[in-house]
Amino acid sequence: MLIAPTSVVAATTSGDLAATREQARSWRSPEITVPDRDLTDAALIDLETVAAQSGDESFARAAAAIRSARSGEFARIPHIDAAVEILRTFLRTDMIDGWLYVRETDGYLHPYLVMDITMEHADRTHGPRIKFTMEADNATVKRPSRKPRIVTLDETEIVGKAPADVLVAGGAYKETPALKADYLRRRERYQELIDSGFGKQFLFSGRVIRTDDHRSPNKRLGRKVVHDVAPAEIASLRQVAPSVLHEGEGFGPVPVITAVRVFDLGAQDFLDVNTGDLTDYVYDAHLRDKLVLPDEQRELLDILTTDISVFTGDIIDGKSAGNVILAKGRPGVGKTLTAEVYAETTHRPLYSIHSGSLGITAELVRKNLEVIFDRAKRWDAVLLLDEADVFVMERGLDLSQNAIVAEFLRTLEYFDGLLFLTTNRVDGVDEAILARCAAVIEYQPPRPKDARQIWQILATGNDVTLDEDLLDDLVGGFPDITPRDIKMLLRMALRMARHRGTEVDAEVFAHSAVFRGLHYVPPTERDSRTH
Repeated sequence: MLIAPTSVVAATTSGDLAATREQARSWRSPEITVPDRDLTDAALIDLETVAAQSGDESFARAAAAIRSARSGEFARIPHIDAAVEILRTFLRTDMIDGWLYVRETDGYLHPYLVMDITMEHADRTHGPRIKFTMEADNATVKRPSRKPRIVTLDETEIVGKAPADVLVAGGAYKETPALKADYLRRRERYQELIDSGFGKQFLFSGRVIRTDDHRSPNKRLGRKVVHDVAPAEIASLRQVAPSVLHEGEGFGPVPVITAVRVFDLGAQDFLDVNTGDLTDYVYDAHLRDKLVLPDEQRELLDILTTDISVFTGDIIDGKSAGNVILAKGRPGVGKTLTAEVYAETTHRPLYSIHSGSLGITAELVRKNLEVIFDRAKRWDAVLLLDEADVFVMERGLDLSQNAIVAEFLRTLEYFDGLLFLTTNRVDGVDEAILARCAAVIEYQPPRPKDARQIWQILATGNDVTLDEDLLDDLVGGFPDITPRDIKMLLRMALRMARHRGTEVDAEVFAHSAVFRGLHYVPPTERDSRTH
C-alpha cells in the first residue's frame, strides 16, 4: 500500500486508480491509502505526474522511487510514504526464500520470514514508522518461538537512505547465498542436537539468547551445560506461513531459530543458546589417574564405575536400595574430587549442589530436593550434594534440625540415581544416614607415599619438575598437608619464585606456607613417621 495525498489521488485519470479516486473525492483526511493491487506502473506514473503538477515534489519523488525500485534501480527513499513499496520491491528482487536476517543478542544473523511490511502513522508516542512483521520457528525455546519478530524503523532512519542501508539501521540484512549457506550449516548442527543431544554435556562459549534471571551474565565462556530438550517435548515445526513477499499463493518457508535450552551446571540456571556456540564436551579419561587414594578406596571407585546396578534396586517397588556414597573428612582431602572423577570416568554430567541452596526449613528442603532429583534423573547425571553437614548431622533435641534430616531421608528413599554426599564431619553422623549409604569413605590426609605422588602430579600439571631431594623435604616438612593445600601451596611457591627470579626450593615453600596458614617442619624437628 502507499500513503498518498488525497488531493493528488482525486486528480488522477488512470483507470487502475478509479476505485481509490472515487473514495478520495469524498475523503476528509489529507492522506489516503492506495491499495497494493492498484499500484500498477501506469498508476504510479499518473500519481507522479499529478503530484509534480500540483507542486508536491516530495510525493512525486516517492512515486518515482517506487518505479525505479521495481526496475531494479534502488536509489535513496525520498519519503516515508514510499518506503513500504520500495522495501517490498527491494526484498523481492533476487529473492531466495523471502527471509530477512536479523542480528540477535547471541551475535548471530537469524533468518525470519517476512510476513508483512506496514506503515504506522504518527501518534502521541511516536512519529510515522515502518514495521516489519516476521516469523521463525523453534520448538525448544520460549522466545522467539511462536511469537512474531517485530522490527520498527522511524522516519529518520528511512528517508534519504538506500533500502539496504535502511535495513542495516534496524540490524537486518537482505538474504544472500552466503547467509543461507551459513544458516544451513547451523541448521544441520541444530538437528543433530535435537535428535541425539538430550541429557548430554556440552561446553558453551558465547552470548545467551535468554535466561531465567535477567541479572545473570549475558556472555559466558567455557561453561559446562546440559542439553535439556527431550525429543518427546519438541513441538512440530511449521513448513510455511503467509508472506507479503511471495506472490501467487502468498506463502513462504518458515526458517528455524537454531537455539536450544540448556542448563548451566556452574551458574545453576537455564539458558537459551545458539547451537553454533555449543561444542561436544570431551571427558578426561586420565583424570582418574590423577586421583590418589588408598588401594581399598580406589577399588570401590572401580566397582562404582563398572556396575552401578549393584547399588540400586529394592524389593519394594518404587524405592531404591542404598545408593548414597558418603565421603567424610577434613576439607581438602579429595571428597569432591572423587565425585568429579566418577562423573568423568562414566561420561556423565556432574550436577553439584551446595547444601546451603536447599533451604532452611523441612518443607523447602523437600521441594528443592524433589526438583534436583528429577533433574539428575532426567539427565542421568551424577549428583553431588556438597558440604551436607546439616543433612547428615546426628539428631538430638533441635526439632527443626530433626525435621530437616527426616525430610531429607524420606525424599531420598525414592531417588534411584547415585548420590555423593560430602561432609566435614568425621563423627556425629546420624545412624539413619549411615544405614542408607551404600558406602562410607573416610578420607585422611595422604600418607607419605601418596603425598609424594600428589606433589609430583601437581608439579607436572604446572610444567615444573621437583627433584627427589626437594620432594623428600616437602613430604617430611608438611606431614599432615591435604591435597588441596598442596595444590595451593605449590601455586604460591611458583609465583614467589618467579617474583624473586630464583629456583623453587624448600626455603620458598617454607616462606609461602606462612600465607596458607601452614607450618613447615625443619628436618631437625621431624619424627620417624615421614620416613
